[in-house]
Amino acid sequence: MMKTEQNVTLENVIVIPNSRGIQWRDFAGLNSGAGNPSFVIRISPEQGHMLEELGGFNVKWPKDEWVRNNPDKAPNPSLKIIASYRYFAPSIKVNIGGKILDYNKEDLVDLDNARFSYAAVVVRGSEVTFNGRKTYAAYLQEAYFELEQPRNSLDQVIAGRI
Repeated sequence: MMKTEQNVTLENVIVIPNSRGIQWRDFAGLNSGAGNPSFVIRISPEQGHMLEELGGFNVKWPKDEWVRNNPDKAPNPSLKIIASYRYFAPSIKVNIGGKILDYNKEDLVDLDNARFSYAAVVVRGSEVTFNGRKTYAAYLQEAYFELEQPRNSLDQVIAGRI
């Protein structure tokens, strides 16, 4: 049940080659009971704290064991983003070789194996109750993805859409 909404802009979230800023992806929606595409992005600790303070976004932090084993690294949290088409379809732009395409739900499956060089997202928070705890799920409102130049046959198939 949606009671409250928060709009949050996360710019320059992913500027990491080889898709390392996107930790997990299911753009096809195969792992969602509702069939919603989703993906998990790495965010900065500052963004993680800001999202939690805004209203309790469901930010995942590295486990204490990881922090102990990596004392010289900042613990980058992650945020799961859901691309729901039930009420409001997100606006998704994909830049492939300088050509910008509008992606719809059926096109998103192409992104499951794509290599991103940059991404920026705008999320809309929707209050949900999970295990008796109220939190905000992050729903994709807008996204801009830049893909690396095609390197193999799969990348060429994706780039062939342009």
